[in-house]
Amino acid sequence: MRRGVIVALLGLDLPEAMILAACSNLDQEERRRAAGFAFDRDRRRYVLSHFALRQLLSGICNIHTSQLRFATEPLGRPYLQRPSGIDFNMSHSGDIAAYAASKTCRVGIDVEMIVPSAPTELAEHVLTPMERDALQQLPAEEHPSVFFHYWTAKEAFLKLHGMGFTVEPQSVIVDLNNGTASCSTLGLAPAHIIWLPAGKHAVCALAAPHAVDLYDVSDRLARFISTTIPNINSSSCCESGFLRPEQGSQHMAIFL
Repeated sequence: MRRGVIVALLGLDLPEAMILAACSNLDQEERRRAAGFAFDRDRRRYVLSHFALRQLLSGICNIHTSQLRFATEPLGRPYLQRPSGIDFNMSHSGDIAAYAASKTCRVGIDVEMIVPSAPTELAEHVLTPMERDALQQLPAEEHPSVFFHYWTAKEAFLKLHGMGFTVEPQSVIVDLNNGTASCSTLGLAPAHIIWLPAGKHAVCALAAPHAVDLYDVSDRLARFISTTIPNINSSSCCESGFLRPEQGSQHMAIFL
């Protein structure tokens, strides 16, 4: 059996009252960061995306969200300090958040809203000459989507290695046909890339050290979030109800 990764995509558009309730479940540092956003839209997205992350990880670990402890690697990549042994990564763009988590390998994930002008404005800075040539061979209407397939693969690859775009994206070579990314100039191990369904207006890529089996829990996470937030003050709320073994499928049991 291949090693597995839990993935989820979540819409971040919820009423303000639900966002305020979700904020109460974040830790002090997360609430401080949420309060620092200049625009309510960005604050709401931050709160809900981090609330959902806590629900996902508490379910995988089968512990209360308050027992989760986070820390950061030297270049800023967050990791789960307690409990240990689970790697995760998250990304959000517009009203979409994307999550990946695994007990068996490191993961990187990136989601981006498609911006039609991006290929013209950014291709020279993001793509290698060969990638730009491949893009130009395609019909113009395909350029935005294909560009963001390259972009998300590169960022997911760099996040897998704990770097993000602190590294020039042109140093990462993406093979769209074979689903691989590599960066020999920095001596980084190649990665397997999987693009996840993200609708017509976004692209999402997952990077892993090797081929993996995916377990998409997007619908289950969305349902759990929508029913949990209204009961945020209930004593039973956030008691790692998401992905409990007795609620999960046989596939989910390999993580729990």
